[in-house]
Amino acid sequence: MIFAKRQCEDLKNIGVEGRVYFLRSTAEPFGFLRELSENIRTCRAENFTHIHSQFGTATALFGAFLSVACRIPLLVTFRGSDLNHCPSDGFFRNIGQKLFSLVGAIVADRIVVVSEALKTNISWLRKRVLLLPSGVNFEVFKPMVQSEARRMLGWSHDRPVVLFNAGTSPAVKRLDLAEAAFQRARESTSDAELYILRADYPPDKMPLLMNASDVILMTSDHEGSPGIVKEALACNIPVVSVDVGDVRERIQGIDGCYLVTRNAQEISDALKKVLIRRRRNQSRESVTHNLDHKVLVQALKNFYSS
Repeated sequence: MIFAKRQCEDLKNIGVEGRVYFLRSTAEPFGFLRELSENIRTCRAENFTHIHSQFGTATALFGAFLSVACRIPLLVTFRGSDLNHCPSDGFFRNIGQKLFSLVGAIVADRIVVVSEALKTNISWLRKRVLLLPSGVNFEVFKPMVQSEARRMLGWSHDRPVVLFNAGTSPAVKRLDLAEAAFQRARESTSDAELYILRADYPPDKMPLLMNASDVILMTSDHEGSPGIVKEALACNIPVVSVDVGDVRERIQGIDGCYLVTRNAQEISDALKKVLIRRRRNQSRESVTHNLDHKVLVQALKNFYSS
């Protein structure tokens, strides 16, 4: 979870000391209990003042057990699929994950959600909830000349490129819909390319990859506050997206960005407009005032002790 690592680093930079731990045994009960026991001993020995679970599901459940056992306040950040229903996960897995998230939410002293839509899922706990999207590092994600970015990646300077993030869950991201829409768009832009971003892509190369692309495509069934959209806007890259998470709020009114339904033809029509135009927008200004990672992490620090 690169967003968790970045946020922890930001907290460290403003004086919050801590330790990052990645839960390994999310599907193996005995491993889960073994890790829990190890972390209980660690928390008691090192006198931590807060526990922060950076996701719901088993991570939030782990944090809840740890919080109760060590009597340490718990904060849980919910990010999307931990609260949203995800059909691709199957019925029983969905029920289990949402139950774990519910336990974490009930035990938590503080809750962070990354979009307004997620806030409605736990509205009954609203007195403990803070809306705080993950921020953007504007020193890292910034516009650069596309030809230079492509030269550094070894790409052709002429071919239009659509960037799609399949992540670790191509089914949830609706790769099938993205590919169907792209194939239709190629009828008028036959030299266009769909670049599918996988979970193992080096994070440090993301700004380069975005600046080398012509448009970011998002067709997900569920999202919280998708980082790739905010980072694209910081780089002045057009976005074509379905109405998911907080994307509507982010791209509304920005020239060259399109909000579409989950219809392959409608998505294709929007892609065609962007690929034919092949022009950067001026979206960076729309996100700098409320998505600066330094400002948001300070708000999180304040929330710890509120």
